[in-house]
Amino acid sequence: MIIILRVFVLSRLIRIILNKSVTVSLSQLKMGQSAIISAFNDEEIALKLIELGCIPGVKVTMIRKAPLGDPLAFACSGSLISIRKEEASSVMVESE
Repeated sequence: MIIILRVFVLSRLIRIILNKSVTVSLSQLKMGQSAIISAFNDEEIALKLIELGCIPGVKVTMIRKAPLGDPLAFACSGSLISIRKEEASSVMVESE
């Protein structure tokens, strides 16, 4: 188990060092950080976001966080979308 974790951490560090994208959840973005939507882990949230134009391959940017960290506001396809942190954690993105 420890060996697998070390391999995962090392592979992630290598990707960062080589300046390749890293897949994280939308809720992990920092203010002003942009990323590309890569996948959805929740079908219900996926349908709602797709209707708003947030489809895989589209760039999203973290705009605001509420004082307690929930909800989060993102710019996506020319719209400002506010979603709960729990919902944002089900959207996977590739950070730039």
